[in-house]
Amino acid sequence: MSFVPPEIIDEIRTKTDIVEIISEYVSLKRQGKNYVGLCPFHLEDTPSFSVSPDKQIFYCFGCHKGGSVINFIMEQENLTLPEAAEKLADKVGVVIPSGHVSEQEFTRQSQKRRLIEMHELAAHFFHQRLNNPLEGKPARDYLDKRGITRDVMGSFQLGYAPKSWDSLVKHLLQKGFTETEMEKAGLAARSSKGTFYDKFRDRLMFPIWDFRGKVIAFGGRVMGDELPKYLNSSETPIFNKSQNLYGLNIAAAWIRQQDEAVIMEGYMDVIAAHQFGIKNAVASLGTSFTTDQGKLLKRYSSNVLIAYDADTAGAKATSRGLDILQNIGFRVRVLQLPNGLDPDEFLHKYNYMAWVQLAQNKALSLLEYKLQAATAKYNIKSIEGKADVVKELLPDLAKIKSQVEKDQYVKLLARTLGISEDTIYADLRRITGNIEKTDNFNIVKHTNNTQVQVRNVFPENRRHASAIAERNLCRLMIEDRKIFDQVEHALGLDFPEEARLTEILHAVKQMSGEFDWLPATLIERLEVSPLKQFLSQLFMEDYPGDNKDVFVRDYIKTIKLHRMKKRIQEIHNMIQSQDQQSMTGETMQLLQEYTMLQQQVQQLKR
Repeated sequence: MSFVPPEIIDEIRTKTDIVEIISEYVSLKRQGKNYVGLCPFHLEDTPSFSVSPDKQIFYCFGCHKGGSVINFIMEQENLTLPEAAEKLADKVGVVIPSGHVSEQEFTRQSQKRRLIEMHELAAHFFHQRLNNPLEGKPARDYLDKRGITRDVMGSFQLGYAPKSWDSLVKHLLQKGFTETEMEKAGLAARSSKGTFYDKFRDRLMFPIWDFRGKVIAFGGRVMGDELPKYLNSSETPIFNKSQNLYGLNIAAAWIRQQDEAVIMEGYMDVIAAHQFGIKNAVASLGTSFTTDQGKLLKRYSSNVLIAYDADTAGAKATSRGLDILQNIGFRVRVLQLPNGLDPDEFLHKYNYMAWVQLAQNKALSLLEYKLQAATAKYNIKSIEGKADVVKELLPDLAKIKSQVEKDQYVKLLARTLGISEDTIYADLRRITGNIEKTDNFNIVKHTNNTQVQVRNVFPENRRHASAIAERNLCRLMIEDRKIFDQVEHALGLDFPEEARLTEILHAVKQMSGEFDWLPATLIERLEVSPLKQFLSQLFMEDYPGDNKDVFVRDYIKTIKLHRMKKRIQEIHNMIQSQDQQSMTGETMQLLQEYTMLQQQVQQLKR
């Protein structure tokens, strides 16, 4: 095998957990958001090898090797990229087409491209119908009643499927698609007479995107009394509801920035959340949260806040999703909204700050939530009830790796049930063996060592403000399309003095149309190995803070000041080297530029 298509590489990485794969070769220990271990590529006594589950990359601060999970397999087993991709594909069930694509495979890939194009056109069609003064009025009135603004309608590309029998079918026919293709896409259905009609009629339409931002399906809410109330696209070659999250393409950057995802139940919950400023919200597409959805979300953060509806169905959905999230390695919190409200209702009745305060002060950890559920389920005034609660929570207590956390939860359980902590530890020992009171992994030693290496990775002569600003600004640019465009407009792409940063920015610009702005994707698509390692190192660095907008503004200002001062010094040297007795025209121009730059510097400093 000599070539693996980029979209297949992306699919392999999407379905692969880098921590799980590297753990087969390296003993990893959780440290903050990342995992650390002894580097498999060079001899060392103290771990300098770090793996980021959020970014799906690894980097060694000792030997400076880094990259994606595919790069790791290539390095570890001395394989080519196609060989490493094939090895991982076998593990995660991805079929790689052969070098000479069969007619069947070519047809399959062509059909997928056609399906995506058809859904993009359908989304545009529905959105136009929503904005039609007469035709879209019922749906707009409904959205107005629900308090959804026009800007948010546009951001989520909300639409309206007309009442007419076959308006979308006719529109897509004009665009060159066949009725059979529409039926396979789930956008049309065949009547008993053999004619085709629109599957979605008189419905408010919610486009569903994949994580790359491609429309792959729809949800439709009926405007009248027809059932079902919500009609969703059937599964197709481009859509599997258990592998996608509603709104992830919009929320991804915010999830990374806030290092937490808020998981909600419905389309309107997510839309209202984004309108009120909770921009890290996604929905699980009306299904119980799945392992595939968890692995997809893990690429952006290891922390989740579950905010399902307060009704019975919502509570059951919360319960089903908790164990999946915990097993994947998420730190889970559960937000229980008051008075039976769903997130949409809560935000409109109260406001953003009420949500923030509730999440900060009232959200329960996974074990606190399970304890609350168990105490409601059993009679804790009886001995049997106490025993049942402990039995139900023991598996969760056993999974807690931090001894400090474990001790605190044992105290909470003992206090709630009015029993001794020793009793709970005795039961724990029966299911897990000896419970150590201290963690024998030397966290302080490892943490200190890693921090020292991070701080001293770069030469001292690169540590001035402009170099730091350039580096941090480039890091922000290559993870966020909005920031990339903002900085390109303000500074261009050649502002870094470090050639590697400039090369990376131009590479991102070249691939931006097909780039999902994920660290592992960028590393994977760069052809130069030293750049892959440099990028891995760059992505492993922590942000100096959470407010990206402020940092972007300050970095741009710092870089502009550096440029101006550098030019001022150049002009000063040039004037000093000239004959002081004769003022030439060139000298006058330099003095004018010098004065102008001095004024600009003073203005920028204000």
